[in-house]
Amino acid sequence: MIRALINSFILATIIMFISCGTPLEQYQPKNETEKELTEAVLRHADARISGDADKILAGFHDNCQVSLRPNVMLSKQQLIELKADDWTYDGKVNFSDPKFDVVGDKAIVNLKLNIGVAGNRNSHYTMIKENGEWLISNVIIDNY
Repeated sequence: MIRALINSFILATIIMFISCGTPLEQYQPKNETEKELTEAVLRHADARISGDADKILAGFHDNCQVSLRPNVMLSKQQLIELKADDWTYDGKVNFSDPKFDVVGDKAIVNLKLNIGVAGNRNSHYTMIKENGEWLISNVIIDNY
């Protein structure tokens, strides 16, 4: 009986750790490109938490399309016209389980995103490297 409880506890612990995923801050990039992309996404998240409009906009490509509301894509110009409160993260944001698909100067970064009470979402960042810097050209967050 005790052995069965211990085995159940061990199995539950393993499942819990597997389902949590690797936080982006702890992810060990496989190469320099993954490192640069990871840093770009983390800068973006920090800027949105801080509400610093200039830092937020600096991370977006001039021709970006961003989903901040369900079924609505916004351009960089439309982001500029919004109040910062409309596009800042309120509170803690966690990214995990990064997956990178890179071809030349274009990349797709797929992540699990946890935004406080909004819960877990899949997020998809399309990035373009321009003048040595990775910029966000498209963001889609599932069920957002």
